[in-house]
Amino acid sequence: MRPGYSWCAKAKCGEGAVIVLGDLADALGSNVKMIFRYMTFYGEFLGEFLQSEYEQLKETATWAQGMIGCVFSVSDRRAEFEQLEYTDDDYQKELEDIEKVFVPLVEKCKKYGRAMGIGTNHGSLSDRIMSYFGDSPRGMVESAFEFARICRKLDFHNFVFSMKASNPVIMVQAYRLLVAEMYVQGWDYPLHLGVTEAGEGEDGRMKSAIGIGTLLQVSP
Repeated sequence: MRPGYSWCAKAKCGEGAVIVLGDLADALGSNVKMIFRYMTFYGEFLGEFLQSEYEQLKETATWAQGMIGCVFSVSDRRAEFEQLEYTDDDYQKELEDIEKVFVPLVEKCKKYGRAMGIGTNHGSLSDRIMSYFGDSPRGMVESAFEFARICRKLDFHNFVFSMKASNPVIMVQAYRLLVAEMYVQGWDYPLHLGVTEAGEGEDGRMKSAIGIGTLLQVSP
């Protein structure tokens, strides 16, 4: 309903009779009449806005659906100790399988200008990583680097590293090793610092302070 028009409008409630809003507002009083005016005017305005944005919304929904599908497919499985020893060929075969499902996610991030977090969880290292590096900071770093190398191969650099561990000592060691390895490789990517499952209250604050504070200290 636009200014200058008679604001009287009709609305059908479910399968019932049509209600004439103007007449109903007159019967209920001036305040209710003003509410109905806003409802009809802004309802029409919102409808026009949504119609104009339809294609963009549809594209966004398609992107989100594709991203969700890729994210759940890319996860490197937690160690199940089904295979304790890996040959070089076994290791390379798994890397190739990971790349096949990871590449579509990277391409979508590039297309839509989205960033990505490459995180390694100390408690969820894969059989492949465990067989070569064990449950160690070195394994955490190598796991993250496997995905980072694929990103770099596709000329995608909009990502951040995260080393997740509930033990602050392991977390600090992993980040320091990560930075050292990036320096050797000539890489320069941001870090997301945090202690996983730090807990609540005083215990959580202490673990976070130990882990994050140690890393934020300026070296002499």
